[in-house]
Amino acid sequence: MACRVLDHALMKLSRYLFALLTACGTQDAPHPDAGGCGTYDLGPANAVSTPAAPLTMADCTTLCTDRGCPTGFCSVTLDTKGDQILACTQEHTGRRPPGLVTPVARGRCACAAGRFFAGAAHLEAASVPAFRRVAEELAAFGAPKHLSRAAHRSAREEIRHAELMTRLAARCGARVPALVVRARPARTLEAFALDNAIEGCVKETYGAAIALHQSEHASSAEVRVALREIARDEVRHAELAWQIDAWARGRLGARARGRVASTMARAADRLAAREARVPHSALATALGMPTGATRRVLVSSLSNALWRA
Repeated sequence: MACRVLDHALMKLSRYLFALLTACGTQDAPHPDAGGCGTYDLGPANAVSTPAAPLTMADCTTLCTDRGCPTGFCSVTLDTKGDQILACTQEHTGRRPPGLVTPVARGRCACAAGRFFAGAAHLEAASVPAFRRVAEELAAFGAPKHLSRAAHRSAREEIRHAELMTRLAARCGARVPALVVRARPARTLEAFALDNAIEGCVKETYGAAIALHQSEHASSAEVRVALREIARDEVRHAELAWQIDAWARGRLGARARGRVASTMARAADRLAAREARVPHSALATALGMPTGATRRVLVSSLSNALWRA
């Protein structure tokens, strides 16, 4: 069923996302990014697998975690030259801080869901220093105090999110990678606005939609309850990102505003390209992830209503 794009200007983001997912109904090659996720050329097919011994999902996720993609959603396809192309993708609902060091997965977790929860816990934990920095920068730029207070509140909520995901990872025997964030120099208002456009307006907004979907479709009641709490907060975090975007653009000149808008559009395009390659699996179904068709509709609808509006 096609999603109906609702007028964002007339309703809050939370209502928009809920309505968008409801309208979707029930569900029956970028370069690697800073999370170690993206596409990799593995070379000729016989170098990694053969028709008689194809790569299993476990093999695939190991290849992705070895490259630093903590959640390990992946697929392997053949290109026109006969080379195997590994596509690693990750789900996340948090905001990545500048200077985040990609963890290197060590050892193997017998539970595929454990890898997902451990990666999610790591990214939720990374959102804590990200929001603290946002709060500090907002204060330094002279933003309204309610925005800085909201960023501090978001940091506290991300601590709880990381704890929820860590508990779920522990149930599967998975360990959460240590969080390492390198210090980065102070940013200009434009650099701050560009990062907010990518991490907040695009990724957090989409992440909130994914979390909402999971909170309704995950097979485990425990996972649904955890995601329901996270989704509620993430929608609020996305709303904060759009409030920051409006405030920052009001302080920037015309050319800088144009660069923020084009950066947001490019981030949306990269997201669309990535989501077009996300495979669906038994694990994705168990975790309540939307199918590829639903993902494409979500990205298209959000792009038309928000990211290119």
